[in-house]
Amino acid sequence: MANRKKGAADGARPGGGVSGGVKLVVGFVAAGLVVMFLWSFAYRVDNPSLVQAPRQARSAQADDHDHEQQGDEAGMKMIASLMQRLQENPNDVDTLAILGEQFMRMGQWERATQLLERALAVAPGNVEVLSMLGICDFNREKYRESADKFETILDLAPQNVMARYNLGVLYGHFLKDAAKAREFFQAVADSPDVDEQTRQQARDELAGLK
Repeated sequence: MANRKKGAADGARPGGGVSGGVKLVVGFVAAGLVVMFLWSFAYRVDNPSLVQAPRQARSAQADDHDHEQQGDEAGMKMIASLMQRLQENPNDVDTLAILGEQFMRMGQWERATQLLERALAVAPGNVEVLSMLGICDFNREKYRESADKFETILDLAPQNVMARYNLGVLYGHFLKDAAKAREFFQAVADSPDVDEQTRQQARDELAGLK
């Protein structure tokens, strides 16, 4: 489904730490990372998480960049190369999105947000960019703004299960609206398109709602 991490590969807490040791789930298929959730329900209750659908391959060039990322040195070289490309074409959505994702992996949520907002200005209906922005907002503890991003995704793609799950987490754990959380988690649990692990996680969340 998705790879569990705190938005970025280093697992750092946002903004000096969020109550409950919140962790973020991000999937990177282009990097070959398809990791199943291994945490128990009790752990998930104490560590509510967002999820992001695996990233679609943008181009062979983007895949090459992802495969290059092996350690800090390679990652910085990749960022320098992408920044140069961005100077040549400041409105290249793919480059902006890839750069934004790299800064997310580094836990640099403000810088990632700046890049992703530029991408969204060029392509306002880009669900992937909206999802990454929602994750950045989450890690910056801007939970209302994060929920707005995922609700926009549902306006654009009503069957997006990951957006519904994330909204369940946001409303259930951070925005303190159990009724809305229940609605979103129930939709995930009832979806014919969701994998069984995610369905069970949604059921576990439903059981833990008060």
